[in-house]
Amino acid sequence: MKVLFMFFALLNVAFYVWQADLFSLRAPTTNNTQLQVNQDIPPLALLKEAPKDKATQSEKTPKAAKPKTETPLAKANPKASSGAASGQPICYALGPFDGLPQAKNIAEKLQNLGAFTSERLTTAESPMGFWVYLENSDSWKDAKQKVVSLEKRGIKDMFIVGRGAMKNAISLGLYKNETSAQDRVKQLKKLNEQAKIQIQHKQTDQYWIDIDVEAGQDQVVATIEKIAQSLTVLELKNRKCD
Repeated sequence: MKVLFMFFALLNVAFYVWQADLFSLRAPTTNNTQLQVNQDIPPLALLKEAPKDKATQSEKTPKAAKPKTETPLAKANPKASSGAASGQPICYALGPFDGLPQAKNIAEKLQNLGAFTSERLTTAESPMGFWVYLENSDSWKDAKQKVVSLEKRGIKDMFIVGRGAMKNAISLGLYKNETSAQDRVKQLKKLNEQAKIQIQHKQTDQYWIDIDVEAGQDQVVATIEKIAQSLTVLELKNRKCD
């Protein structure tokens, strides 16, 4: 009887332990055995989770990179818009314009975009032509004798420079292109005369638009660059902000 009593007592204890384990009454331990999942079976998901899972799946699948195409500015610096991306103001200079009215017209359009503009006048040298000449003679009389000698040998269209650093030099013409000037030099060379070419310049007024764009105005920057691309005869340059 005693043995039978102990058997049923142990059986009751075992049954209680089994029930506790079945209904998760026992406190979890760090050594719980992980559930083994068959990797060939796709995991179940709620319907409301489907779009999120789909997006996650697409993010995990790398896409082939598309080749990048860049449109350069009209003679512009390729790093022109780097300031706006870094949270710093960006400043341009757009030009040169031949006249102030044209510069003001473009400046007004830029102001309507939200940029700050001001016109600036500069002076630049531009080639005027190619001057062919014979070097200075010791005196006007010597230069005159040289002219008479050349005229007798078929050279025309000459005059003696009367003043300045080139006084008593013999001018043989001012030509718009270098090829014509070189032809004139060859003509004199056949007569054993060493004519020279000097590029002549003229001073011209040019107008520039100084443009300031506040930080974060990426759309304004993009529009300015687009305008610059359409004005192919102009330059869009970076400049240091004041």
